[in-house]
Amino acid sequence: MFWKIQGENCTVYILGTLHGSSENILNLDKEILNCFDNSELYYSELSKSLAENLMAFPMDYIGDFFEPVYQIPGEFSHNENKLISKIIGEDVYRKFSSFHPFLLYTLLSGKKENKGENIYSVDKFLIDRLGDKDYQGLDTEESFKDSLCPGSFDDYIALIKEFLKKYPDFKEEEELEKDLISAYLEGDCRKFSGILDKIYTPENNDLTEYYKSFNEKVLSARNRLWADKIKIVLNGDKDVFIFAGAAHFCGRNSIFEILANEGILVIPAGL
Repeated sequence: MFWKIQGENCTVYILGTLHGSSENILNLDKEILNCFDNSELYYSELSKSLAENLMAFPMDYIGDFFEPVYQIPGEFSHNENKLISKIIGEDVYRKFSSFHPFLLYTLLSGKKENKGENIYSVDKFLIDRLGDKDYQGLDTEESFKDSLCPGSFDDYIALIKEFLKKYPDFKEEEELEKDLISAYLEGDCRKFSGILDKIYTPENNDLTEYYKSFNEKVLSARNRLWADKIKIVLNGDKDVFIFAGAAHFCGRNSIFEILANEGILVIPAGL
């Protein structure tokens, strides 16, 4: 999933990225790597400075979630509480039981028993390739924070309940991930977008508001912001390489749809 936009005095290359359980996603074409190595400016989702600050000072971004003001166990049945304790341990659950349920959901999501594969990231692969070179961010600090926790308290309680219903069988999710990776490797944006629609469609009505918020804060709002940044670099005189989540460039309300509506032509990079 590699595209380019020709500016008056520069070329902007755009690589849609993915992270997943297949190492094949890291097998980038030589021409992509040549374009990457020869570019003069780089943009990832987060700038180098913001990414480093996130690693050094994570509480700056998620500290509010650790305010001990909740009574999480009261939101679940006896059997649900027993299962949570079984999955993460009684002591851990006790520590997390007064924090925002976003944290508990994040912790539980990492405990899927049949998810033992390594996770590979195109973004990390390219950042490692940059070495000491600087890279800018498509996100602002504010847009990044907004995307961290797109749901409400009730949304995350509903997500945890949905997780517990499925646990430990996540075969359907695993099949969707395999299909998504396959579409990515094929460079089939339409197929990729269709699979994302399935992933982001709620299975029960309790999650409808969450996915509305997710699509706005994680996708649509950032797409508008990122499209504006792409328009800015198009007016420059340096070749630019942008690498960010492929979901932002495919389907309805994508960055490319926004740019097309403003008369900006995005074409496959010819590989």
